[in-house]
Amino acid sequence: MRTIFGILLAILVASSALLAQEENGKNKVENRYQDTKESKSENKSTPKGTDKKSITVRWCGQSYFQLKSAEGDLIVFDPHSMPEFGRQIVKGDMVCISHLHDDHSQYEVLENAASLEKELSKRVFFGLDPKTKGKKFNAIDAKYRSISIRTVPSYHDAEEGMKRGKNAIFVLEIDGLKVVHLGDLGHDLDDSAVKAIGPVDILFIPIGGIYTINGDTAKEILKKLKPKRYIFPMHYGIPSVMEDLQTADEFLDGQKNIKKIKANEFRIAIDEKVENPTIVMMGWQPDEGSTDKDK
Repeated sequence: MRTIFGILLAILVASSALLAQEENGKNKVENRYQDTKESKSENKSTPKGTDKKSITVRWCGQSYFQLKSAEGDLIVFDPHSMPEFGRQIVKGDMVCISHLHDDHSQYEVLENAASLEKELSKRVFFGLDPKTKGKKFNAIDAKYRSISIRTVPSYHDAEEGMKRGKNAIFVLEIDGLKVVHLGDLGHDLDDSAVKAIGPVDILFIPIGGIYTINGDTAKEILKKLKPKRYIFPMHYGIPSVMEDLQTADEFLDGQKNIKKIKANEFRIAIDEKVENPTIVMMGWQPDEGSTDKDK
């Protein structure tokens, strides 16, 4: 009797062990399936190539631009409050002002002007000294976070400032790219100025004549500065908006690699490979459908 009982007990124990082993194997298979499923889901939600770093350029008319760095810093050049271009809501973590004329120096119109006022010397960079009403250059060589800022002296006319005063060229390094804003440059650049500016990746250049260089002189400057990636024309005539300046026609005549867009924003991938520079003709009106909270 004991022998039969022992045999039955042994069979019961063996069956329980076998069931436990099967359950454990089933769990492993299910876990492996779940891991694979989650991995595929993660890959699907982060498609390859969406994490590329870029600089966003936004044009607000005339020489007024906002750049958004890959790190999210907002850099503003030559802000204005010209009624021809309407009221645009723009923020700036730092501001570069090439000269003190009203259509280039109105940082007060920025949405966060109050916070800029509290740190004026650290965040608003005047290319000309406001204390002397722009009669003296400000030799800027500074940094804001990871962005380096320096100026190169120039003039608003071809007579060394006798007609319209001085002008500061801003040279910035943003995310490893050299960005140059020529302000209201009024003359061709000599060799010393070209050398002082150095390599250029992205160039903002006036082309409308009258108060600045015209299209033909701008072309000559392009040959000297040799921007590697993008050229953004500025300060030119726009029919029914700004008609006292020359249009872009003279500058664009004979040029290659021209990209025309209606939007006032353009994104530049930092690591993109470019064979030849592109001239970007942007619209100045903000995109009504844009939801960029940093504007």
